[in-house]
Amino acid sequence: MEEKAIHEIKQLLQLVDQKLSSIPSSPMKHDLIHEIKQWSDEKEESESMEQVVNPYEVSAKDGGKIDYDKIVEKFGCKRVYQSLIDRVHRLTSRDPHVFLRRGVFFAHRFEY
Repeated sequence: MEEKAIHEIKQLLQLVDQKLSSIPSSPMKHDLIHEIKQWSDEKEESESMEQVVNPYEVSAKDGGKIDYDKIVEKFGCKRVYQSLIDRVHRLTSRDPHVFLRRGVFFAHRFEY
């Protein structure tokens, strides 16, 4: 059922794109096309997602485990390895935060 709905949405988007191509270019037209395509991509992605991770919800499909490697890839982060924790210790001359030591923080976006 969901695959059929996604297929129908894609057909509708093609029809809208054809109709909009006859309209002269304008910022409003560009914004509309962008929003429609973004919505369809989000809809398709949400239908096929195996896990949901956002500020409001953390869940895996069928009660499975969260794949942290996918989270790192999705958000453009880097893993926190022991070498980074050791570097924090070496540079600050203090023990790293307990969340770093215990693996609560598993990724970062810091460029060094």
